[in-house]
Amino acid sequence: KRPFEVTFRSGNGDIITSGFHSVEQAFQALKVAMGDKDEWNTQLYNEILKTTSGAKLKSLGKQDIHGFNSASWDGVSEKIMKELITASYEQNPAALKRLLETGDATFTHTNPQRPGVTDVWTTKFPKILAEVRDELRAKAPPSAQLPAGAPTEAGARKTYTGKITELEDNQVFVFGS
Repeated sequence: KRPFEVTFRSGNGDIITSGFHSVEQAFQALKVAMGDKDEWNTQLYNEILKTTSGAKLKSLGKQDIHGFNSASWDGVSEKIMKELITASYEQNPAALKRLLETGDATFTHTNPQRPGVTDVWTTKFPKILAEVRDELRAKAPPSAQLPAGAPTEAGARKTYTGKITELEDNQVFVFGS
């Protein structure tokens, strides 16, 4: 988990600055904030802020959000995810260093509890994470940069898929939250 803070505009126009424990928590909270400002959505938003489990956060984000426009959300969700991931790494230098150390490694996004199950984020999340890595690499001081295409610290680039039960020194597994 990488605590970070973001400022955003809710569905009713309020400007909100909030701290989050993870990108997943922020993503689901912003999704709820895009709905009406009523008692149900406020309770749901507060429940999200108290939750750190990625699975529970995803479940809360699938609740009925009053006044929520899913077509509008679908049109901006990828951009929001990218902004949240970027903010999370910019505010957590140690995590940014680890991200940049992946070199040009290919990311995957799977759920070990649901092997073989894919959704829209199975492809979007790795793409967004690679874009964020490239953009933050370009902004990083030269001493922190590992050029695109360079091998990771421990050797050659590899792509890992499937169930990961153990990681070796040269492997990177990135969770969505």
